[in-house]
Amino acid sequence: MNSTLTGWTTIWSNLSGTSFWKTSHALGVGYDAYVDNKQAKSLFQFDTRSVAGKNILGATFTAYEIWSANCEKRDVNLYRTNAISSSTTWNKPPTGWSYVTKVSAAKGHSSSCPDGDVEFNATAAVAYTAKAKSTTTTLGLTASSTDPIAWKQFMSPADDRATKERKPRLSITYVSPLTAAPSAVKLSEPNIACSASTSPALIRDNTPRVTATPTSADGSNASLRPNFELYAGSSTTPTNLSPDTWTVSGHPGSDPTPTLTSGTTYKFRARSQYRYTYNGTTSYLYGPWSGYCYFKVDTTAPPKPTVTSSEYPQCAGITCDASPETGSVGQTGTFKITAGASDVRRYDIWLNGVLLETKTFTANTPTYEIKVTPTKRLSNVLRVQTFDLAGNVSEGADYLFKVAKASNPVAQWKLDATGFNAAGSNHALTLGGGAAWTTPARLDGGLRFNGTGAYAATSGPVVDTTGSFSVSAWTRLGSRTQISTVASQSGAQVGAFQLYYSSSYDRWVFNRYSSDGTSLVRAISTRPGVVGAWTHLLAVYDRNTQQIRLYVNGRLEATTAYTTPWAATGAFEIGRMKSPSSGTMGSYFKGDLDHVQAWNRVVFPDELWVQTNMENPDTGHPQAALLAHWTMDNTSGTTAADESGRGHTLQSLSGAAFTAADDPAHGNVLDLPSTQRGYATAPVPLDDSGSFTVAGWVNLDPTVLENTAGAHSPTVFAHPGAQRNAFRLWYRQEVGEVVGDWNFGVYETDVLQGPAATVTSEQVNPPGNWIHVVGVYDSANQSAKLYLAGQREGAEEGVFVDSIFQSDHPLMVAQARRHDTSDWGNRLYGQLDDMRVYAGVLSDAEIKQLATVDEPPVDIG
Repeated sequence: MNSTLTGWTTIWSNLSGTSFWKTSHALGVGYDAYVDNKQAKSLFQFDTRSVAGKNILGATFTAYEIWSANCEKRDVNLYRTNAISSSTTWNKPPTGWSYVTKVSAAKGHSSSCPDGDVEFNATAAVAYTAKAKSTTTTLGLTASSTDPIAWKQFMSPADDRATKERKPRLSITYVSPLTAAPSAVKLSEPNIACSASTSPALIRDNTPRVTATPTSADGSNASLRPNFELYAGSSTTPTNLSPDTWTVSGHPGSDPTPTLTSGTTYKFRARSQYRYTYNGTTSYLYGPWSGYCYFKVDTTAPPKPTVTSSEYPQCAGITCDASPETGSVGQTGTFKITAGASDVRRYDIWLNGVLLETKTFTANTPTYEIKVTPTKRLSNVLRVQTFDLAGNVSEGADYLFKVAKASNPVAQWKLDATGFNAAGSNHALTLGGGAAWTTPARLDGGLRFNGTGAYAATSGPVVDTTGSFSVSAWTRLGSRTQISTVASQSGAQVGAFQLYYSSSYDRWVFNRYSSDGTSLVRAISTRPGVVGAWTHLLAVYDRNTQQIRLYVNGRLEATTAYTTPWAATGAFEIGRMKSPSSGTMGSYFKGDLDHVQAWNRVVFPDELWVQTNMENPDTGHPQAALLAHWTMDNTSGTTAADESGRGHTLQSLSGAAFTAADDPAHGNVLDLPSTQRGYATAPVPLDDSGSFTVAGWVNLDPTVLENTAGAHSPTVFAHPGAQRNAFRLWYRQEVGEVVGDWNFGVYETDVLQGPAATVTSEQVNPPGNWIHVVGVYDSANQSAKLYLAGQREGAEEGVFVDSIFQSDHPLMVAQARRHDTSDWGNRLYGQLDDMRVYAGVLSDAEIKQLATVDEPPVDIG
């Protein structure tokens, strides 16, 4: 690929304060003893963001030489430097000069050595910036500062004689590293899904084929195949397998095993192998290994059983991608199992890896019917195994079927300036007592309650309180000192249930009353609410298990038995409840509510991500709420306005200031000079137990990082507590090191040395210019993720997070608590721009978009 030239300049010793940014003058290098007795160096900057993180095979920089003192060749030196700009001069040269190579040349003196290209091997320079995930690569040319014969001039891109072939060029050859294990690791003949060690698949074929689908970011340009390691029993010596055929990304490859031993358990795993040829040499890249798949060979087993179901037909092929969705999550279906043998006495049945039933008969039973209720959408696997009278077990039969999404809520009040029920024409809300529409809310508009009389209610019942039901809402609590009811449904004497905030428990609560209001059971959250922050609540009554369950931000907080459901046939109330003591309305909610929903079924754990991250049903992407956005372009004195419209002003402190950046793509920025101890804060209400995203552009001061006598740990974002930070996003460079890594960490307790979860990038070179960093916490999946320059670092699922403590301090940028002493420190020196805080998670596509500079380089070619 050819990189785009985004800037160039030359610097002269005799005009040491003059900028020649994007000059049309010839670009000289060396000692000019012919005109004005000066020394000169020339620099070129290219946009190389498309190769960030890639494996660089080769790079060639070409400049067009138009003048030399004579035809005697002299050395021209190529360097890699940090970024240049319009302020670059002899007195203010770029930092980070690193020698790359040299070329001896003489062109442009006469017909004996005419004008022409001079090519430099720039591989080392581009490999460095690619590893740093930098958006640009800057190259500098120098020559002898004392030898006038070494003086040379190269054509400027702005010269009116500069054709495309005469302009500076940077050509790069690369391959993308393999960052993910192959998908669809399984047995293909027989067609058996990957199984865990606790329930290995049983097969009768003693020469099965293993299969996996390797993938690469290079797509159809990649030559790939899977590698397999097969282990027998407890052996630690693998049998290595690979197909002879190489394919492109996304195409499966398979290989047969050698003849296996009956009665032995095997495990195998797979990785991707990438073959590429450069300069006549063939080399290979390898990706990470997948997890293990387990199976056992038994050649004396009964035949593999078959499964049929009229409600849930079997998917066609080895996946369900092309099959239609049938039935519904939560809808029971009948599955008929045919053993294919007359002496079967036992049936073992699993759904999605979980054992549903072991059914044993005292007589031979060739068929058996079981009722199954799917608990997740799309692909489901019903695995069946049979046992004969002697105890021999059949090969596992995997019955794949595709389930439609769970039935929609019976009511969905989006509260976008209307009480309309988006789930149907019934159950519209009527407002009263001062309830008022407000914006912005969690998503678009919401409803504000005054805590003294405001409410919204339907004309009749919405959920059947004698059966399973669920209620959810987004809440923005206004006070922890009064009872605040989110939702209830009235009976004759009392509400049948109440989802509310309890001032006495100082917790979120879901309860169910007896019909006369004399007794109740409660499911209580484990931590207090956060005033002013958006929190997701889900209350579930499960008639089958006779339980009530309370979820906060997608996490199960409490489960309590409840065995006496009764029918509440009154109105569905939002913001108030009928009191058991007086039979009148009370316990009014104080704060804002948004997106209230009700179902006449259980909401399953597999649906929690959709609810807590507000999945858009049209795109499948989460919908985050922008809580704060500081562009740094709308400032007044020491404050920057919040462009989100929520009024969370950023306050700069201790020498931090707002100033114009050298890079026009970044406009005004928050400047944090190394001579000061600056930082900034903002009172953004954030529920740390819920999903959130922090993002921003960072330009670390390279002169600070060049000092390796001490460690560096500059903070981008933090939410400090009394001793530690609830979360922190930072760069780390150890003592004596010139490279470092980026980190996003979350912390379980506000106690020094307490539990933590941190995701760390691969080791990178100091950026040397602007880089975009993002930290994401997904409360439903209990995972933390880190993104650099729009690309995820580490595993696809992130790192596991048990919990995060709640800080009651303002958010902070450029400073944090030290986790070894609890003192303030970890300051950032450099510049910050376009800082954002979201409630919720951003999709990979949204993060990649944020990492795209608003003002892309202009191709002058």
